[in-house]
Amino acid sequence: MLTTNYEFTLEKPALNKSVNLKNSGAVSEQKYSLFRQFEISGKRFWHIHGDANHPQSIALGYEQYSGYLQNMRNYMVSGTKDNYKSIKLEALIKRLKRGDYSITSWIDLFFSHDIHILGLGLDFVEIHLWWLLTYRARVLNGHKLSRRNKIYYYYPRSREKDDKTKLRFLKAYGVVLRDFDDTLGRESYYNQILKKLESV
Repeated sequence: MLTTNYEFTLEKPALNKSVNLKNSGAVSEQKYSLFRQFEISGKRFWHIHGDANHPQSIALGYEQYSGYLQNMRNYMVSGTKDNYKSIKLEALIKRLKRGDYSITSWIDLFFSHDIHILGLGLDFVEIHLWWLLTYRARVLNGHKLSRRNKIYYYYPRSREKDDKTKLRFLKAYGVVLRDFDDTLGRESYYNQILKKLESV
């Protein structure tokens, strides 16, 4: 599960007193969060904007986003050899062409598994996520890959007019758009989406 939240609300149902909430990612990152994950009861939680236990990792402001974006780009096009001592991976694009869809970073999931985005406004300030969606669309159009996953974006129907530009971009990048009625409140809106996801 991917989250942009800094706190651990999603993990709470799986937590108990014996669980030590510790980053179990391939790299123990201090500032960025390409590999930051917490594994609880066999489930992985990727905190892609950092976590509250490590304030330096929280993605705030353009300086943090720009550095993060550079690390993401390096991971995609040149690999990890120049940025990380503890892990040596080829560029993701090379691994994908070979049919290697192993998961080391949350970025890998955008090319290997269906992604369902809900509860995220996805404003254009999220430059690293928009870059990834753009780059992914280019990769899928320009390379013959053995796997074609889908990305779904769930949004409230009342936002359709205000978010028209954003929705057009997402559609152009191959994201599947799913609108849901939100006139009966947030709880009803999210229950509709969860019911839909249960059948996936």
